[in-house]
Amino acid sequence: MRSDEDVRRDPRDRPAGWLVATLVVLACTGFVRYQNTPARSLGGAVGVEREGGPEFIALGVFQLRDCDQAAAYLRVFTEGPALGRFEVRGLVAGHAADVTQAVAKLGRDVKGVSVRKATRRDMVALEAIGYGATPYVLVIDRAGRLRWTSPPPRSPAEWSAFRQAVTVLSTTSNEEVR
Repeated sequence: MRSDEDVRRDPRDRPAGWLVATLVVLACTGFVRYQNTPARSLGGAVGVEREGGPEFIALGVFQLRDCDQAAAYLRVFTEGPALGRFEVRGLVAGHAADVTQAVAKLGRDVKGVSVRKATRRDMVALEAIGYGATPYVLVIDRAGRLRWTSPPPRSPAEWSAFRQAVTVLSTTSNEEVR
């Protein structure tokens, strides 16, 4: 049976409650700092560092409104000499609902593309190298190093240059790019 003194005790006198509250605050602070700190490499931030697979990753960063442009320029990485040399990915900057629509749209238009929502950490890493406005494409090597970047082509001359640049990357080994 508990005494009256135990029942009247101030809850702030219980060290376990304060300890739990302090740990929760520290965990939340750490998580926010983690989300706002760029990863050691761009590839690490956007999840491209891996073993095996194609030599390069073509990463299209776009919003739902940019889907048609993104599909057009990402398709270049899946045709002709680029076929098999690039893993094609899409990173959607926007709401979770936008990702569902983007997956449906790009899945129809670009064979083999994987699409996911951009996290805050992704965006911090991309902003650190000067990107904020979409759409654009990055080419990242297996080690996570940025090799090439481009906004989407807008004119026939830019489309020609874009295709030519992708062809050159397709026929160049990662060792030659260094």
